[in-house]
Amino acid sequence: MQRTDSAVPRVFPGEHSRGFTLLEVLAAVAILAIWYMVMASIATQGLRAEGESQRRLRASLLADSILVDLESNQVLGAAPPVQSEEEVRGEFTVRTVVEPYSLEFPGPPAGVNPVGLPEPALQKLVQASGQSLILEIRVEVAWWEGATERRVSRESFALDLSPVLSDLEALAPEENEFEENDDAADPSAPPEGDGEA
Repeated sequence: MQRTDSAVPRVFPGEHSRGFTLLEVLAAVAILAIWYMVMASIATQGLRAEGESQRRLRASLLADSILVDLESNQVLGAAPPVQSEEEVRGEFTVRTVVEPYSLEFPGPPAGVNPVGLPEPALQKLVQASGQSLILEIRVEVAWWEGATERRVSRESFALDLSPVLSDLEALAPEENEFEENDDAADPSAPPEGDGEA
């Protein structure tokens, strides 16, 4: 039996061989390195943006909390005092400013005779007290993001009636007047004159 070598191909130097050359491998590695650098840059920017949004959210919640505290004290009857203060809370600097709000009352429209027109009640109270009854409340929370200062601010208004409280009490009807009127108009009281004959 004769053996033939035709089933196994022989590769000699100089013939075309299968596989990658060193140049092809280096090009593929360079492309992958560039792709990984781009992906790492995108991931870093994403993490930075997420950190900034978390700090902005915490700053917003802190500003809202301070404003709610000031407004809830007002609901309990204590208007916030006129002040300007700054404090540090963790990584945030909180500035709270409460100041009188300058309220400009418009004059009568052109061509209208103001004689006989009633004056608005709020305008009367402001003129009687000589000061603004409306307080402007500003809460600003600032923090540093690298070399840039970022801030979140909230603004609200409060009505401080303490300067005119005595004037308001003088305008209010006395309690006895309400009691007398309530008894006279009480529908549950038996009608007079409908008794037995």
